Amino acid sequence: AAVEEAAVEETAVEEAAVEEEAVEEAAVEEAAVEEAAVEEAAVEEAAVEVAAVEVAAEKEAVEEEAAVEESAVEEAIAEEAAVEPEAMEVEEDGPLEDWTVKELKEECKTLGVSDKGKKTELIERIKEARATTEEAAEEVIAEEEAPAKEAAAEEAAVEEAAVEEAAVEEAAVEVAAVEVAAEKEAVEEEAAVEESAVEEAIAEEAAVEPEAMEVEEDGPLEDWTVKELKEECKTLGVSDKGKKTELIERIKEARATTEEAAEEVIAEEEAPAKEAAVEEAAVEEAAVE
Repeated sequence: AAVEEAAVEETAVEEAAVEEEAVEEAAVEEAAVEEAAVEEAAVEEAAVEVAAVEVAAEKEAVEEEAAVEESAVEEAIAEEAAVEPEAMEVEEDGPLEDWTVKELKEECKTLGVSDKGKKTELIERIKEARATTEEAAEEVIAEEEAPAKEAAAEEAAVEEAAVEEAAVEEAAVEVAAVEVAAEKEAVEEEAAVEESAVEEAIAEEAAVEPEAMEVEEDGPLEDWTVKELKEECKTLGVSDKGKKTELIERIKEARATTEEAAEEVIAEEEAPAKEAAVEEAAVEEAAVE
């Protein structure tokens, strides 16, 4: 039993040693991985720094090149500005008549004309060459400015035509608006007159109807006395002769005829007002269009 127990303990010790060794190996591997990651990060950072340095150097080179070019341009402009006064110095010294023959000949060479002859001939030749040069320059300027002037003239003509056309259209619209307003006002006045006439006719009819209906409001015709029926016949302008039933029938027919006639009158009086309203609506619609 003791031997077995010792064997078990030995096995346990061996297993613990194996596990510890495995843990140490894992730690070593992890440390190696971390170290490799750190080195890789350092390499990448160094590469980024190198790239940044290269970009900065390239930018600096471009700026230096641009500065050199700008300096060269400024120097060329300065030299040209310095040359022009030198070319004009002789002329600024005084009129050609005061120049020496040597100066006149140099000027002739500058202008590309012959430098042979006497002083007066040289002076005349220089003046002619200068005049020709100025005329040529003026012609070039005139030719360059001509298209711009023509374009400006055409543009001004187009704008003027557009303004005139707009003014004509606006005037036509105003005239049409005035005519429509006048026509609308006339239609409204006519409609008001006709409406007033219709209202007066309706008022008159309304005043007549109560008088004609006073007797009827007392009760149905069958309950009226013969005397009342005869008075109603006289009011309606029909015969008051006959029996009670005949008088009643006659009154009903007369009232029906009167009501139909009144309705026809009202319809005839209202027709112009309706037509005027329709015309007014048509005029307003045309004005809107």
